[in-house]
Amino acid sequence: MKKTSVIVLIAALTFSGIVFGGDAEVRILEVEDLQLSNAPTQDLPGASGTVVAFESEDAEAIGDVELDQGVYEVSLMMFAPGPDQDAVYVSVGESQKRVYPSTHNTLTKSWAFPVEIKEKKQIAIRIRAGEPGVLLDRLVFQPMSDEAIAEMRSNESDAAYSDLYPTDAIPGPPEDRPRVIVTSDGEIDDECSMVRFLLYSNEWDVEAIITSSSQYHWHGHNWAGDDWMEPYLDAYAQIYPNLKKHDPRYPTPEYLRARTLLGNVRTEGDMDAVTQGSEYIVKVLLDRSDDKPVWLQAWGGPNTIARALKTIQEEHPDQMEYVANKIRFYFIWEQDSTYQAYIRPNWGKYDIPTIISDQFLAMAYDDQRREIPQEMKQYYSAEWMNQNLLEEHGPLLELYKAHENGRFRSEGDTPSFLHVIPTGLRSIESPGYGGWGGRFVNVRNNTWLDPVPEDGYEYPEERWYSSTAYGRVRLRKDIPNDEKLTEYFKPQWRWIDEIQNDFAARADWSVQSYQQANHPPVVKLSHSRKLEVQPGQQVSLSAKNTWDPDGDAVIYRWWQYREADSYPGIVTIQNSGDQEATFTVPTEAEAGETIHVICEVTDRGEPPLTRYQRVIVTVTSR
Repeated sequence: MKKTSVIVLIAALTFSGIVFGGDAEVRILEVEDLQLSNAPTQDLPGASGTVVAFESEDAEAIGDVELDQGVYEVSLMMFAPGPDQDAVYVSVGESQKRVYPSTHNTLTKSWAFPVEIKEKKQIAIRIRAGEPGVLLDRLVFQPMSDEAIAEMRSNESDAAYSDLYPTDAIPGPPEDRPRVIVTSDGEIDDECSMVRFLLYSNEWDVEAIITSSSQYHWHGHNWAGDDWMEPYLDAYAQIYPNLKKHDPRYPTPEYLRARTLLGNVRTEGDMDAVTQGSEYIVKVLLDRSDDKPVWLQAWGGPNTIARALKTIQEEHPDQMEYVANKIRFYFIWEQDSTYQAYIRPNWGKYDIPTIISDQFLAMAYDDQRREIPQEMKQYYSAEWMNQNLLEEHGPLLELYKAHENGRFRSEGDTPSFLHVIPTGLRSIESPGYGGWGGRFVNVRNNTWLDPVPEDGYEYPEERWYSSTAYGRVRLRKDIPNDEKLTEYFKPQWRWIDEIQNDFAARADWSVQSYQQANHPPVVKLSHSRKLEVQPGQQVSLSAKNTWDPDGDAVIYRWWQYREADSYPGIVTIQNSGDQEATFTVPTEAEAGETIHVICEVTDRGEPPLTRYQRVIVTVTSR
């Protein structure tokens, strides 16, 4: 019933003749307007006429449409017989996009994307399917209203308010996914993190997976082997056909194998020799065909990263500033001395955004889980792990190294990539915002460490690691019921239930069909994520455009993320459990202060999955 309503609504909007955005009109390309190559037509009940059947990878449809000057929302009415047969590539003039149907097994609107037309003219259109099986009914160009255009541009510029990104490096649209390079020392908890990483590899562009060393692991010392990744890639290859039913953006096994390389591993802090891994990092960072930021994650020591940067300094010194502007660091401790000994002295002048985490210990080795509250510990229990992850979830989860009874062992490196999962919390815009990968404070230049809950605490000038980081030092004191320790790790543990349930759903994706498994809700606001208001003014919040891909009912929760605010007080959110809520900006709020409000939406699927939108309210002068 819900899906039928969607079809009726879309049809009404498409054919009503309503004009939006000035003089521009809705333009529709029907099947008869297209030239087809290796793409037959067929009848489909509920379609406007015949549909194009993309039955082979070389099938395509081309045409043209005359568009007035303006901004259009481009979408396709399409039918995808199965969740692994839904990617469609659309070229509108010089703009190329990959789109997916909003739901499966019914004729519905695809994910839409905006196209700006500078002057009235004929625009060339080309459509092909990413995988055979998609049926196309029509292509719709819907003029966007002035309000919708303003909102879109407002959201695109949100990152200009970021503490992490410079204003000229604003993250792109959703299809411009984060780029990630992992360096790992192959420790047991790295292997556990790698299982989760591969199950989330659809969420970012994996540039490389590189084996490196650390203060704990190197050749001849607790070494997992140069080829420790092989069984994980083999297992991924076995479940890949099922994973892509849930999202065709999963990288192929061949793609991942080609980018899994050996870095500097001879000794702790080894950065003397140029290696395959360091050379590949150099290649990615120097490549000017893609200027998007690259997240360099050090699960072990940053020594292979340091070697790559040294090569650039020695061989391409004129490119250092360009490269530095491209880099984002997320280090799990400083597990060797190369950041302090080489990277900081030689690259520090460029203020590379750098997160160094101690909060990862909330997901690392500690059998007692002293750092997290009792209610969160169930998600690490043998009972929960066996039921949701370890039993009957395919070959990749069979490699997951839990304790013998199934109890969670460690995933200390996982926060580094949780940080870049697009959950809607916008954590990559600033480490101070907070998200699944923790929340951090700026301690010097562009370096961010964990917020310490002690007045007057002085951060060390040198390494942030096992001997100096606040959490590790305090854990060694073994203070009973240590409230300070729990508070310190809260930026990470506060999300554990949602993180673990999400992991459980990905485990299901390994073995279950799209219809059997759960998928997270899509949280859509009906207003900008950035609002400017005066003291005493009421703020109206709405997530009425939210939907769930499985048709599940959803639960709403609006809450103030006080730790991320610059306004020091509390706001009271009315109707915080509804789709629409309000609050009044306190009269004592001062100009420039910010209030972060999170729209949290959890579906009623199994396991329950949560996504968010963050609204940042900036107080203006009266």
